[in-house]
Amino acid sequence: MDPSIASEDRPYKQLPRLRFNAAPRHKWLGMRFSLDSELSEFDRDSSITGTRIDVQPRVTLPLRSTAWYLEPSASLRTTLYRLDNTDPGEEEDPDRTTPVFSVDSGAFFDRNFQLGGNSYVQTLEPRLFYLLVPNKDQDDLPVFDTGDYDFNFWQLFTENRFTGPDRMGDANQLAMALTTRIMDPASGTQRLRASIGNLFYFRDRKVTLPDEAVETDNSSDILGEVSLAFGRRWNAGTEIHWDPGETHTSRYDALLQYKAHDRQLINLSYRYRRDILKQTDVSFLWPLTDTWHVVGRWNYSLEDDQTLEALAGLGYESCCWNVQVVGRSFVNDEDGDRNTAVFLQVEFKGLTSLGNQVDSLLERGILGYHESF
Repeated sequence: MDPSIASEDRPYKQLPRLRFNAAPRHKWLGMRFSLDSELSEFDRDSSITGTRIDVQPRVTLPLRSTAWYLEPSASLRTTLYRLDNTDPGEEEDPDRTTPVFSVDSGAFFDRNFQLGGNSYVQTLEPRLFYLLVPNKDQDDLPVFDTGDYDFNFWQLFTENRFTGPDRMGDANQLAMALTTRIMDPASGTQRLRASIGNLFYFRDRKVTLPDEAVETDNSSDILGEVSLAFGRRWNAGTEIHWDPGETHTSRYDALLQYKAHDRQLINLSYRYRRDILKQTDVSFLWPLTDTWHVVGRWNYSLEDDQTLEALAGLGYESCCWNVQVVGRSFVNDEDGDRNTAVFLQVEFKGLTSLGNQVDSLLERGILGYHESF
């Protein structure tokens, strides 16, 4: 995106990257064992390079009934490095070993009710997730591929607030959440799902990425999610982050989707990040005839009053082959310069395709699009 970024500050190349995960079905005294491991080689011009090995064996004791569950877990995460191009005096083989303890628990309540002559089931699902990770000084470890997660509801129940093994976040915290669902008992279809939750911190988070400050808040934003299904074709969803300290909304997302079948799709969405962005996003896939269809997307920044990305395309499909042509205009760098491109893809069914960038482009740009369409 920004060609002015120096080569030593650009993302690392990873080659090779090997992962080995295991989760045997056999249990011993009711305990479940698993292993996550990864070996990666990192390379970049004018930078520290090297090999990283990350290994995390885990033991979990799942206790479950039809109405509740309790799942304590313990693991030991070890990360080893073998570095090249280090500065004089810096360690070439630093390492970190961190124990991780967590307890996940929840309960399920349900009731039957009727609305508009139809029968429904409503659930109430409280959940508590406690996490304890001792503080470990990690300033001597490089940062190859690790960053901060985009905070969302899923992250309330994760063990590491960082995206990669270069940092293992210290924690003494409790996540509290409540979810309710309304379902059709005949079909099992979920009509409504609503959740609310947040994190309570019992100490400061001292492990940080370079140049980041220690986190001292006592609690996170309050997160809320709602998803709603209108019949078989309409779906809506929203997510909101409320900052109780500043008493304002820090993030808001909303989506309305119409999907009649695989080739009849419309998405309308809005994204808001306080002091960062306000965006609308419209995308569609629509049939013109049995063999012809159109696709399009318009991603617009209300904050900057400009189109971030626009694409439009036309496709044809027969029994033996299909072709798609898509034009795309998008912001190319931080100065607002634009780039325009035309993509062409031809596929002979049962054989191969030429120019498969079109499917990848549409899958990234249009929610609900799949290349099999």
